[in-house]
Amino acid sequence: MQSRDPALIEFIEFLDGARLVSSVQEQKRITAEMLALQSGEKVLDIGCGTGDDLCDMAPLVAPAGRCVGVDLKEGMIEEARTRARQKRLPVEFLQADIYTLPFADQTFDVARAERVFEHLQRPVQALQEMIRVTRSGGRILVASPDMDTNLIDHPNRQITRKIQHFECDRRPNGSAGHKLYGLFWDAGLTDLQVRAVVHTTLDYKEMLSFLDIRERVEAAQKAGVITIDEAQIWLEQLAQAGQAGRYFMSTNHYVVYGRKP
Repeated sequence: MQSRDPALIEFIEFLDGARLVSSVQEQKRITAEMLALQSGEKVLDIGCGTGDDLCDMAPLVAPAGRCVGVDLKEGMIEEARTRARQKRLPVEFLQADIYTLPFADQTFDVARAERVFEHLQRPVQALQEMIRVTRSGGRILVASPDMDTNLIDHPNRQITRKIQHFECDRRPNGSAGHKLYGLFWDAGLTDLQVRAVVHTTLDYKEMLSFLDIRERVEAAQKAGVITIDEAQIWLEQLAQAGQAGRYFMSTNHYVVYGRKP
């Protein structure tokens, strides 16, 4: 890989860690079940990250199928290509923007995007672009967390809600999850299906390293949502719960599927 900046390395480690979480594995199982890929199909994975999901799909459409992954980050595409070469799978990776996909109309049988829409300023335009490159009768699937459903068991509900709402609102489309069904409906997609997966975190140490709750609190404090004292006390109380073994955090993720008429 040409670029190994610390932020990219940290994000790759996050993605690799996430794949080991049982609820994430359950979501990927549900996604595979809903798509029901067949031999010979052409698949587009938008926001492909390290390419591991696409590499899992490639054998299902082999030998005549085609698997293409796109991601906005050049460094991530380099990582995906490296991993694919090591696995010797017939997959392609391109740097591309979801709003202007470099493919002709009706190129793919399947277009999917996972953990992408919460980062989008223009989700309607993004879905329309996914529809454009999908053939008539083809399948479209989007999976996204909904930060409006992020829950943390904490004795101070008022401060907790301020932090949770801030975390949702500082993302371009933080509540994307519960909006996906309406988005698909408005776009005229048919055979709509919705599945929900609850991602839970019970391990306080895992939360500190994996989800970086301190960064969320610090960002809320810097934005003036909570005071320095409130941030410190809130974190101390959360640490006490974690040390006592009663830490709990959860977020709903939604998977929405539809067909292009």
